[in-house]
Amino acid sequence: AWRIYGLWYLYLLTGEEEWLTQAMNALGSCVQLIDSETGKLRWGFMCDPYIKAGVFQRDPYYPSRGFNEQRVIGEKYLDLIGDWFEISTDNLVHEIFKCLEEVALTSAYIIERSSGEIITWNCRSEFIDKTLHVYPSEEIVNAVHVNLHQKQKIVVHFLGSDPTSARVVGMKWIKRIDKR
Repeated sequence: AWRIYGLWYLYLLTGEEEWLTQAMNALGSCVQLIDSETGKLRWGFMCDPYIKAGVFQRDPYYPSRGFNEQRVIGEKYLDLIGDWFEISTDNLVHEIFKCLEEVALTSAYIIERSSGEIITWNCRSEFIDKTLHVYPSEEIVNAVHVNLHQKQKIVVHFLGSDPTSARVVGMKWIKRIDKR
């Protein structure tokens, strides 16, 4: 998660598409830590097929403690231990989901490539009468980061609120205006 934040900040500082692409790809990989059938959150995935490792497991005689057992493991998900081990670092996994909320779920992104092509994340866009209209994918999106080479009128149609207009060149956040 901390690397993802670093990639995201590099994008926000430089405007280089590569950093945002890497951040979004990493978040997509991290979401796989959730078992889609049970909703269980896992600590990580061991991609190597054969690793000799000390596997930390629950001690049957002292349920809040654990011990290392040497095993061969590989190509499997590793479970969290925070529900039984008192001194767990499982919260590191939760940082990924904090990052997911801050970087992707509540934000959308628009980049104008040097060719003039517009690409988007978490939204779609279209030109209507020389105005770029942006449609966030979900109501939870409350900000759109725009990265344009040419000055452009933009209208963002946030779900559940009035459209927000701006004239943008360069990088700028366009945020939902709540009229509550």
